[in-house]
Amino acid sequence: MALIVKDRVQETSTTTGTGTFTLAGAVTGFQSFSVIGNANTTYYAIVMDNSFEVGIGTYTLSGTTLSRDTILESSNSGSAVNFGAGTKSVFCTYPAERGIYADASGNAIALGTPASATLTNATGLPLSTGVTGTLPVANGGTGITSLGTGVATFLGTPSSANLISAVTDETGTGSLVFATSPTLVTPILGTPTSGTATNLTGLPLTTGVTGTLPIANGGTGTTSTTFTNLTTNVTGTLPVANGGTGVTSSTGTTAVVLSTSPTLVTPVLGVATATSVNKVAITAPATSATLTIADGKTLTASNSLTLAGTDATTLTFPSITSKIGYLNLPPVGTKTGSYTLAVGDVGEYVQVGSGGSITIPDATFAEGDAISIFNNTTSAITITCTITTAYIAGTDADKATVSLATRGVCTILFISGTVCVITGNVS
Repeated sequence: MALIVKDRVQETSTTTGTGTFTLAGAVTGFQSFSVIGNANTTYYAIVMDNSFEVGIGTYTLSGTTLSRDTILESSNSGSAVNFGAGTKSVFCTYPAERGIYADASGNAIALGTPASATLTNATGLPLSTGVTGTLPVANGGTGITSLGTGVATFLGTPSSANLISAVTDETGTGSLVFATSPTLVTPILGTPTSGTATNLTGLPLTTGVTGTLPIANGGTGTTSTTFTNLTTNVTGTLPVANGGTGVTSSTGTTAVVLSTSPTLVTPVLGVATATSVNKVAITAPATSATLTIADGKTLTASNSLTLAGTDATTLTFPSITSKIGYLNLPPVGTKTGSYTLAVGDVGEYVQVGSGGSITIPDATFAEGDAISIFNNTTSAITITCTITTAYIAGTDADKATVSLATRGVCTILFISGTVCVITGNVS
């Protein structure tokens, strides 16, 4: 809100007491308080008979009221007057307490603290007592209220020596350097944290540098002149094009093999440690072994082939014109009841089921023919021989009847068509 003063403003009021007055309308020839403006303050005077009050009040348009905020002068010793019944005159005034005027000598009375003022034409203002605060740099001041140690001396005589006495965090001594490319005569730089020595000359390599120049920068990477420690002082791999091998590791002795598919002339491989060749697993013997395959021959196995025996035992396969005994071949089938062997059973297993028995007939079996019999029952079975002579291996007894044990296996090997030898779980 603002303090507003208007001329010829006067209304009447019948309000009693010391509170806010309700205004009854303008007196003829005067303005109403509405010219003050809603919520603005003004200087007022209230008069009735011998009672009066001068102060500062706030006008409110709603209800057309005037509050009595500050009492400046009154008939009640400067306090709010308790007005009684009757019509009062309420009007704007200019209180003496708020008046500005010249004294008898023509000088303005003390202004106190004005809300605002423009001193464009004011003169004679004493700077030591007539102003307060600090003049900022933006207004031509320094923005500070005191000078540091030595600053006043430097400002009076701006020399390098006086500047050193005025600052507290300087480095070095002597004269100031202001050029961006100064010429320094015999300076001692100490140890700079960084720098580019592109145009420096006269650098003594024996005393002016430290550390070891690496190979990447044209040095040797070592302080030794014998180069016996190349394994630790060089990095990278020397390629073949530069006289190296191009490899980082080696195996064996003499010449280096660089190709992935080399042709080796009469190489001595030593003792190979590989456990497979082209997916064929190899089990190394405890001491030594020899595998010999005749020139131009092929060894092929489509199933598991196990050759078992004791030391000093030799297994020799017969020629292609000879017969070979049973070698773990599958049974020809299950036989039940009495079964008589036939030449067609040669080289096969004859598996005997429950209640079965075998008869060896006096037939035309050739030398080397063999038949294997498997007893697949829980009790012994009988093998009856009708041929001239039948021997049990390990004995020279000729038996016409042989007993094959429970779950037993036996082999009948024919010496001729009339003589055979029975081996296995028989008695």
